[in-house]
Amino acid sequence: VKTIASEIGDVSVKIFFPEYTKLSPQDGKEGGNIEALIGSKIRITAKANKLIKKAFIMLKFNTELKTSLIRNVPIEMKIEGEKLLEGWIQIRKDGEYYIEAEDCDDIIAKSPSVNYIYALKDENPQIKILSPEQDLVVLPKAKIKIIYEASDDFGIKSVDLVWNRAKETNRFNIYNRNNSFKNEILETE
Repeated sequence: VKTIASEIGDVSVKIFFPEYTKLSPQDGKEGGNIEALIGSKIRITAKANKLIKKAFIMLKFNTELKTSLIRNVPIEMKIEGEKLLEGWIQIRKDGEYYIEAEDCDDIIAKSPSVNYIYALKDENPQIKILSPEQDLVVLPKAKIKIIYEASDDFGIKSVDLVWNRAKETNRFNIYNRNNSFKNEILETE
């Protein structure tokens, strides 16, 4: 009796970005490679040609030295209809994965290729004061118009103006995503 070998294919991923980014979920790259922001949750699905009794996503993550990968970390996959596999991982660092499944004949099959995980870092926000162009020394009660430009790869939540006076730090919120721009002229006291 000839036994048909199990095969795993049609690997696909869907990326669910961290909530603070406000980004909608999106399909990953064709073939299963993953490029996503650290903290993203990834749904990995695949299909088998035979009935499957258990399946795992086998993860390997880069070490801190980024010269070698640590051992496989198995993550159990849910089996739907005995042939559709689904599992979830969270992006923490670069690495790779493949899918390993055991069919009802106790034959172990692996996905045809190793897929790569590229963990993207959220960049720091950038802010630039456009006006005034240099530090100012002002009289009490002086009004100062401040023009600034702020950017971030996933949006700005708030901007605070922070200044020092007589060894005291002061803070004033000039933008909050929930309240829009305040566009106020600030007065010193």
